[in-house]
Parts: sequence; C-alpha cells; structure tokens
Amino acid sequence: MYSSYQSTVKKVIQWASQTPNVHAAIVIGSQIRTEYPGDQWSDLDLLLLVQDPPTLIDCDEWMHQFGTPVCITQEVVTIEHLQLVWYVKRPLYDDLRAIDFSILSFSRLDDILQVNRDIHACGYNIIYSDSTESLEEKFQKSIQDVAGPQLPRVTEAELHALVSDLLYHIIWTIRKVKRHELWSAVHCINCYMKQHLLTLMEMYNAVTSKNINRVMYEGRLLESRMDPWVLEQLQGCFTKYDPTDVIATLSNLYNLIFFLASEIANRQHYPFDHALFKNIKEMYEELNIES
Repeated sequence: MYSSYQSTVKKVIQWASQTPNVHAAIVIGSQIRTEYPGDQWSDLDLLLLVQDPPTLIDCDEWMHQFGTPVCITQEVVTIEHLQLVWYVKRPLYDDLRAIDFSILSFSRLDDILQVNRDIHACGYNIIYSDSTESLEEKFQKSIQDVAGPQLPRVTEAELHALVSDLLYHIIWTIRKVKRHELWSAVHCINCYMKQHLLTLMEMYNAVTSKNINRVMYEGRLLESRMDPWVLEQLQGCFTKYDPTDVIATLSNLYNLIFFLASEIANRQHYPFDHALFKNIKEMYEELNIES
C-alpha cells in the first residue's frame, strides 16, 4: 500500500471502531493487490459494510475526518438479478488522495461476496470488523473456487459476429459524417467501437502471446500484455472532433481490424471472410470519394 494511504487506513480503522453503524471495513483493489499494485496515482478502494447505508450515503460530513475534500462524486449501480444497489462515494482530497467508499448493507453480505469475488481473489484486507474471524472465513469461502485469470474464448462464431459489428460501424460512422452528425461519429469511434476493438485485441492476445494477468477489465494495463506493434497502430485509431480526422481514423481502424481478425483466424484455423472485408473497403472508398 502506498505510504500516503497508510495513515488514511489508520483513521478509517479508528472511525469504524467508534461508529456503531459500521460492521466492517475492507481494503480491496490496487492498493492491496500483489500483482501490479497501486502507487501514488491509484486510489484507495474501501468496502464499508454497514447497518444503515443511507446514514452514510445521504451525508458527506463523515468523509471530512479523513482529509479536506475538494469535490465528492457518487455512483449508483443497480445489479438487477440480485436486486442489489451498489453505492460508491468518491471524495477527492486536497493532497491528491482519492478514496472510493463502497457503502453496502451488511445484511447483503452473501450477495456482495458473490458479485465481488473476482476482485477479492486478487487481494483484500479486513482492516476492521466487529466479527473478524467469521467474516474472514466467509471471504475465504467465497473465493476458494475462483478460477485463475481467464483468456477470452475465441470461437469462430464469436469472431465473425465481432468483426461484422466493427465493420458495419465503419460504414455507419462515415454516413454520420456525411449527415453532419459529427458528435455521433466521434462517439461511435472513441467509445462504442473501442469497446469491441478491445475485445478483438484480447482475442488476438489469447491466441498469440498467451500473456495475461488478472487486471483485464476496461483495458486496464493493456500495455503490459499486448503486442507492441498493435499498440503502435492504436495511435491512429482514436479520432479528433474533425470530419477529416474521423475519415482517416476509420481507415486505420479497418487496417487494424483486418490484421487482428486475419491473424486470429489463421492461428485458430478458421476460414477468413475476405469477401466481407473487400465489400466494406469498397463501400468506404465510395463514400469517402463522395465526401
């Protein structure tokens, strides 16, 4: 754990032990992770299991005892299948410390452990509990059968569906440019398509380097496990808010998608749909000329 957060943890322990509403406080995330641990640029993730969550959710004053907040944000995530609402309070302090307080009802402990088991398997530290031994046993039980890091599956059907979606949106995006809907075009490239491209890159990684670590969600630490040549190509795959740059970025995306898809297909011995790429390239060139 980075030094600036060690004193924070001591304050949280003191506060939790003096606050009857708090049943437990657990450090999770990068600051407790052994693989690629957090540093001065990482935040501190704290899971608070409490008797009455609204007492902390609806009030900000209790966070002031850990420092002077510059601003505080709140995230609310609804996990539909469990009918569980996950509240996170995020204060940013004036000394650049950032803390994520996940505030959840202790009565939903079993559901919380189920949802968070992959994260807990990467590391956790129960810094306060009014029943430490039994809580530790529940944490250990919840993660004992968590599989190690899993490479993404690469089936022929999944590869075809993913590539088709990416190529479809190359044409969709250039049409948006022609309609002068630049915001939609930029958003599609930099947000929607990048999520799918990330999946394609992870598929490529799965069948080539076999290099993986647990931290895979949302592209975190992608640079530590991806082919340097692929990373270099990404420089041209994010667009500026400019129609000319959007068109150029789509061309770069097409080339990278072609490379990744063909490499995956070759290594997996899947048929490669040359006709699909040929048709999309011709449509792109026709629309680009008309632009």
